[in-house]
Amino acid sequence: MPSPKINLKKVKRQNGFVYQLDYRVNGKRIRTTLGSDKHEAELIRTQLQKEFLLGNFNLANSNRKTISLSELASEFFKAKKNLIRDSSLNRYNSYFEKLSSFFLTYFPSVYADVSVIETKYVKEFIDVTLEGKDKQQKKWEKKTINECTKFLKSLLKFGVENNFLNINPLNKIPA
Repeated sequence: MPSPKINLKKVKRQNGFVYQLDYRVNGKRIRTTLGSDKHEAELIRTQLQKEFLLGNFNLANSNRKTISLSELASEFFKAKKNLIRDSSLNRYNSYFEKLSSFFLTYFPSVYADVSVIETKYVKEFIDVTLEGKDKQQKKWEKKTINECTKFLKSLLKFGVENNFLNINPLNKIPA
């Protein structure tokens, strides 16, 4: 994660001026009021910047919940139950069965904690299912793979929206 730029602003208040830190982490804006002493505010800003550079100040994972792939899918299916057709829900279930089988076999750490999923794991899933390397399942057509990738993107987007993931690693994969 790149170190965020930390701005120090002088903000006028009713009873004088205060200094405020303003920065973004993972798209979330954070503002902290420090007080009226400029020297002290600059010291705090420098210390915070140092912590970011060293990686000791881990805001990205501080409020994330750990959840398995199956728990995430269960929450997703509950949320979508009344919003999509039954046929779509059945198709999503079939995609999920294939995905969970793959991740349990090849990447059990991803299955146990969905927050560690990376783009390369999904690309590996696509390669295995397109080429039919998995002996238990027949190979899929490209259209089916694309639909499954769309499903997985929406599943991970749901994870981001519900604070199970920091970012959706599939934003870089075209579907």
